[in-house]
Amino acid sequence: MKNTTMTKYKIRKNFLLVSILISGLLSAAIGVVAYFGMNTGTFVISLDETAYTYGISLSDDINFTSSYPRLLVNPVTNCYPISYLDIAEVVDDVVNQDGDYENPDKKNFIGYTFYIKNDGDTSVDLSLNVDIVRNTKNVGDVIRVMIIKNGVETSVYEKQPENGKHPKDALPDEYIKYFESEDIICSDLLENLRPEELIKYTVIVWIDGWYCDDSIQGGQFKMRMSFDVENVRQA
Repeated sequence: MKNTTMTKYKIRKNFLLVSILISGLLSAAIGVVAYFGMNTGTFVISLDETAYTYGISLSDDINFTSSYPRLLVNPVTNCYPISYLDIAEVVDDVVNQDGDYENPDKKNFIGYTFYIKNDGDTSVDLSLNVDIVRNTKNVGDVIRVMIIKNGVETSVYEKQPENGKHPKDALPDEYIKYFESEDIICSDLLENLRPEELIKYTVIVWIDGWYCDDSIQGGQFKMRMSFDVENVRQA
């Protein structure tokens, strides 16, 4: 995933606050607020009673030494806008580190790896929906959301520009996917999650420094990521 042949882009150094709140049925809310010198909120991944009843469990440990109905992610402070090239330098490290990514340098993005496992005795189908719940001052125009499934299936979601691809976008073409609508980032169907099967997810969220300017200061972006049981298969 790393690109060592390309020159690292110079980006704007605006302080931003990035916060994540994930709640509901395996749901996630990601908030990005363009203020100066403020702390983030908390990223919470949780299960509701129905999902827990069917044996869906969460852990930030691949061995599921402990599983929880809720996971918390450490907040990020004083986050700067960056580019995909910055992410490409560390993405393998983020994928290979369970839980919240602990960057030895200043962390200017959200990086978190977690697991969903079927600890029940029945196969289920899960729907994945990532929705925008708040977007002010066009912060969503410069948000990039990378979702990596099982360490290999990589997609990066961004708002589709009016005139084709962003001219300075360093993202590989095969990664780029556009928001499905003004309110929906992406959706997917995870079919036939069998007993004892698990899925690994890494989520990385950043502000694209190429297109970030002072106009987003005071703006806010929040998204919700939800996994819902669509179908319970016969044993």
